[in-house]
Amino acid sequence: MTLDARAVARPLGAPRQRPTPQSTVEAIVYSVRMRGLAALNEPATRERLARCDDTAYRHLEERITRMRIGGAKCRN
Repeated sequence: MTLDARAVARPLGAPRQRPTPQSTVEAIVYSVRMRGLAALNEPATRERLARCDDTAYRHLEERITRMRIGGAKCRN
């Protein structure tokens, strides 16, 4: 099966086969640190979030919550 055939066979929103790369998680966290929670509505960040598996999504929620509670540079 070619790469194109696999892409067509996997419907949008189907569970990922591999874990989310750590670099994707870090890019989202960096965006939120630099631009606040509004960064979560930016097209690039939304696209990155769409590629996250459940584990990465939970990890992001925890990190962003800790940033807000800890008083890091997360603007609201």
